[in-house]
Amino acid sequence: MTYKKGSMIFIAAFVLALGISVNSEASEFEDPAFSEENTSLTTTEETTDTAISTVTEDQNDTAPITASDATAPVLTVKEKNGGRILLNWDETEGVVSYTVYRAKEDSEDFKIIDEEWDDIEYEDNPSLGKIFRYKVEAVYEDGSTLLSNEVTAESYKLTVSTPYATMYKGKSVTPRITFKGAGKVSFESDDPSVAKVSSSGKITGKNYGEAFITASYKNTSIDIEVAVTSITIDVSKWQGNINWNSVKKCNVGAAMLKCTQGTYSKDITFEKNYKGARKAGIKVGVYCFSTAKSVSGAKAEAYYLLKVLGKRSLQYPVVMDFENNSTFSSTSKDVRTKMVLEFKKIIEKAGYDFALYTSSGFLYRYFNVNKFSNVDLWLARYNGGGTYPEYTGPGNIIMWQWGPGKIDGIPGNTDMNYDYNWRH
Repeated sequence: MTYKKGSMIFIAAFVLALGISVNSEASEFEDPAFSEENTSLTTTEETTDTAISTVTEDQNDTAPITASDATAPVLTVKEKNGGRILLNWDETEGVVSYTVYRAKEDSEDFKIIDEEWDDIEYEDNPSLGKIFRYKVEAVYEDGSTLLSNEVTAESYKLTVSTPYATMYKGKSVTPRITFKGAGKVSFESDDPSVAKVSSSGKITGKNYGEAFITASYKNTSIDIEVAVTSITIDVSKWQGNINWNSVKKCNVGAAMLKCTQGTYSKDITFEKNYKGARKAGIKVGVYCFSTAKSVSGAKAEAYYLLKVLGKRSLQYPVVMDFENNSTFSSTSKDVRTKMVLEFKKIIEKAGYDFALYTSSGFLYRYFNVNKFSNVDLWLARYNGGGTYPEYTGPGNIIMWQWGPGKIDGIPGNTDMNYDYNWRH
């Protein structure tokens, strides 16, 4: 190829100019720290810093705990009445979660029932009356696991429908106990001379008084309050001619005799019943069947009863029998309550004890019971003999009329009562 002289000069000049331009750019923008000499120094410093940093991090960071480094959790169990089983285990370092397993008593098939991420307890409510086995598995960050010891627990329930029992001397009652468990409930009396209890829970009254029967299973115990009383009956002309000596032989300790009705009627058998009962050694109280419809009417009934009673001695109270439907329908709660309290005031002023007879249901429905805190109560509640009149409001229950019964010496049936607060 042939080049002209002028062209070669131009090319040489262009190349020279380009080289100068490149060097100029390098000089203008170059940072001294990035020179070959400084670059070598900087790299060394970075390498040293990185090494120091790595050593520091290695020294400060702790390797995660695994199952091989730890101790298995210790599992404990507490059985609670009502079928609850409470599991607890100690907290293990490095664990991210706990898995709870359960199996039936005679099975090796453990199944997961819960996973706990933070807690170290679990409450189970399995089927009642069965025994179960439990384990807890600790799970670590790397997936390794440790299994706790195995514990056994029973799911059971023990309840008593009514923690009271009332019976006559020589009679027996079996409380309504609900039990679901694998074992057997035990029973114990704190005073067998008053109330004796069999291994099956049958309670027998031995002597007058009070005792506590305790039903126990494992760490659960329930007390049953027992009252052993004599029989108290209430009679009127409707019982006819009574042989009181025969009545006494039936363990009858007291008799409530109808004395009056309203302000117009004296029971035709009152005189004879009073003499016969006292001669046979039976304690006596009296009652007025109230028909009053006002406070003044109730006061008049009290005075009339005292007139009929005369100066006779009584071992049991004078009772206002408040159950007349026409009185309930024609008076208010306030009036009825005041009628009772005014009757009571007159009787007590005459030197006799007072009590109100009515039903458990009537008390709340027809009276202001908050005014009866100092009133003795003779309650009617017919439930086949039961164990208690099931009234827990104000007032003091002294007797419970629970139903009719047969007593030797009395034609037909007569009302039967338990009494609580009178000495025999």
